Amino acid sequence: MLTAAPPVISLVMGLPPRRLVEEARRLGIALIGTATTIEEAIALEISGLDAIVASGSDAGGHRGAFLRPVRESLVGTFSLVPQVADTVAVPVSPSSIVRRLVSRLPQ
Repeated sequence: MLTAAPPVISLVMGLPPRRLVEEARRLGIALIGTATTIEEAIALEISGLDAIVASGSDAGGHRGAFLRPVRESLVGTFSLVPQVADTVAVPVSPSSIVRRLVSRLPQ
């Protein structure tokens, strides 16, 4: 994956290996991780990721919970995003389901 040198690598269901983070930084590749809880967002930020996608319980069936069982991380996206954004210093984006819904709202 790193040899292709994509501009961004998106990760789900856990923390990246330190070696991946270091090599991505060396190559100028941004790393984005998915968090389903505030604790996961903090862990992703500490591990060196550049941005976080907050994926709430309403984001779909393949949520990447990794610090707690899924049943213990059932915060909705509209609640999770501001909580994560208030906690970490890196940029935070809602999961794609929210972006699709918001893009359909009347302007």
